Amino acid sequence: MPLWIELVTGENDIIITNNLQPKEEQAGTGVGLKNIISRYKFLSGRKVQIINENLVFKVVIPLI
Repeated sequence: MPLWIELVTGENDIIITNNLQPKEEQAGTGVGLKNIISRYKFLSGRKVQIINENLVFKVVIPLI
């Protein structure tokens, strides 16, 4: 299945959605997401939401 990515801007956030691509290799370390979460918490005090369900991965990032 081809990878698709959707970027949507809302009034207060950016929503990035993509379909999950199963990997036979070792999964990522999650360092990138951890950096995004900690930086946005520091800069805005708002939380980054990570949603992983029904073969869809979604990250909601607050606008600063």
